[in-house]
Amino acid sequence: MHRMLIVVISVLVFSSISLSQVGIGVSGGLLHPGIYKSEQSESQFNLAWGYELFFRHDLVHISDSFTVDARYEYRYYKTTIELPFVLDTWFKFKYLTVDFLAEFAASEQLNWYFGVGGSLVSVNAEKDFFYYTESIFIPEILLGGGWQIHTNYNIFSELSFQFGTLNNVLEESIPVSGFRCILGATMFLNSIE
Repeated sequence: MHRMLIVVISVLVFSSISLSQVGIGVSGGLLHPGIYKSEQSESQFNLAWGYELFFRHDLVHISDSFTVDARYEYRYYKTTIELPFVLDTWFKFKYLTVDFLAEFAASEQLNWYFGVGGSLVSVNAEKDFFYYTESIFIPEILLGGGWQIHTNYNIFSELSFQFGTLNNVLEESIPVSGFRCILGATMFLNSIE
């Protein structure tokens, strides 16, 4: 029964993707996961730089100027934090993200969007005798805008806000709530008229 359900869902997903506009892209920018300090030691993450790779497709066409898209991403960011007894330590954040974007076309070349999403984030750190690894779920909300420079290419800018906490980092919880600001480009593999 489970196999049949998986097959039916897979057929529906892939048939909807084949009838929609599909794109791949890259983006990069900064992540600031440390807008809050930890309560115990007041440790706080610094600004991070990173990159993102993604695949996106239309989910629903509500009208010519309003669509709902899905985007699947891999994100990599690296930042430092000053921890008690360990001092400056590099933390690596690897995101597997799914976002749902509601896109409004302001004109033929400009569009605006907002969305929600969630990420499974793998966090790793290592320095001297300190080792840390954890996987957490982090929700996010986002706003962005894009410019269609050609029927198959666009560039975009996006601002998102994430909410979460790393547990048991030297026996304390450290917030990873913050914002992300990126610039990116998409290459659409097909055009749906």
